[in-house]
Amino acid sequence: MKNLNSMLEWYPLIEKVVSTPKTVMIPLQEIEDLDTFISPAYDNEVKNTEMKRLVDKAEKASQSLGGYPIFLRSDQTSNKHDWNNTCYVTNNQSLAAAIARIFEFSLMVDIGFKAVILREFLTLPHEFHAFNGMPVSKEFRFFIKNGEVQCRHPYWFPSCMRRVDDNNWLPKLRKLQELDPTTQNLLDEISMKVSKAVESLQTPNNYWSIDFCYAEKIGWLVTDMAIGEDSYHYGTCPNANPMFLKRYGDPEDIKNVTIKKTK
Repeated sequence: MKNLNSMLEWYPLIEKVVSTPKTVMIPLQEIEDLDTFISPAYDNEVKNTEMKRLVDKAEKASQSLGGYPIFLRSDQTSNKHDWNNTCYVTNNQSLAAAIARIFEFSLMVDIGFKAVILREFLTLPHEFHAFNGMPVSKEFRFFIKNGEVQCRHPYWFPSCMRRVDDNNWLPKLRKLQELDPTTQNLLDEISMKVSKAVESLQTPNNYWSIDFCYAEKIGWLVTDMAIGEDSYHYGTCPNANPMFLKRYGDPEDIKNVTIKKTK
């Protein structure tokens, strides 16, 4: 059964319709021994045939994208919250470990892993970092349903912040969350193009989330998509399933935010 959240399904439908990061997809083949696929790779030892194939192809793909650093993900996740150990890859010696960590994270959260995806690394304007060195940048998530924009939300919100490296992070985050009318109209137009492009996937009500980022010297790009029901939605939004508020709480709550300790 197809998993429509996989980039293998939706990305080919949108890549020539809207602007996206340059992307190379390497479909996963059979893994004969899961232990040798994951464990040795944490020390960047490649002892598994399929891991060797993926690393070799990923190295060639990285060069076709302009070299390191590159952005690494699977067809469903990048695990950005572990930035320096997963999606942000600065050399070929780190490829095996990064692939293994994203694969293991996918197993932990019970989502599929059908491909290794390499993307050009985009310089995103930012003023602070969070999690494991991740630059917090200007990104938005739009929800589209039945051919219309249902709602729009900043991708990064106060309650999700952990290990922030700036004591003055909140006003800086507020600035990143601003969506001016001109940009909103532009992203609405792009959302409509995406909605039309993925109609053939026949999701109920053609309901999707679309993630956008702003990159220096490029502009706005579509970075990710997923079926609307499966995508995190601000629990305080009237369009959200009530379970989001129950499970994740108020996105404005900052009681669990942590500040990274400096030496």
